[in-house]
Amino acid sequence: MDVEIIKSIVTALAIGFMIGIQRSMSNIHLKRQGVAGSRTFAFIALLGYLSGYLSKYFEDIVLVLFSIFGILIIVSYVMKVIFYNRKGLTTQISAIITYLLGLMVYIKLDNYAIFIAVVMIVLLEMKPKLKELETHISSNDINAAILLLAMSFVLLPILPDKMMGPFHLFNPYKTWLMAVIIAFLSFVGYVSIKGTSKNSSDTQRESKKM
Repeated sequence: MDVEIIKSIVTALAIGFMIGIQRSMSNIHLKRQGVAGSRTFAFIALLGYLSGYLSKYFEDIVLVLFSIFGILIIVSYVMKVIFYNRKGLTTQISAIITYLLGLMVYIKLDNYAIFIAVVMIVLLEMKPKLKELETHISSNDINAAILLLAMSFVLLPILPDKMMGPFHLFNPYKTWLMAVIIAFLSFVGYVSIKGTSKNSSDTQRESKKM
């Protein structure tokens, strides 16, 4: 048996299993029935890997299996809406990405697949915090965030990254980059303080009611 193939299969299974564990723990924490757990996600990653492997023998197998898998995802979502009255797509999107990660492992993009899996798990774990953050953000905060994005991705790339001005002491790119970093840290600090203040106010109101 090829040791490298076994290693890549184990990697794909581990990626799917870890993502599935996160989904299972999230459902347990929220005390709700999940549509897919650790074993299911491990199988999904394995399916992605096998579809890549079988493509050597059947040219269109990846498209066929992905289409069948997509239909199953749609069916699971419809069943979740009907039986559990939940409309979120997080688990379904996670399942599709897990399939693709298994495929990435087969084409020897293991490091990228593992990195994406870690980012996925972090984002999935951040969901409660992100929801809490959304309740603290106002329209003015959104406008400030849009301005920060414009500073970062519109103006910054077009600035020259070279020394200019008298005595060549001024670098427009690095100077603006420093301004973006400071603005980002200030924005994060502002939102954090705002959230903490709101939580403190809510706690005080509850204590007064008691």
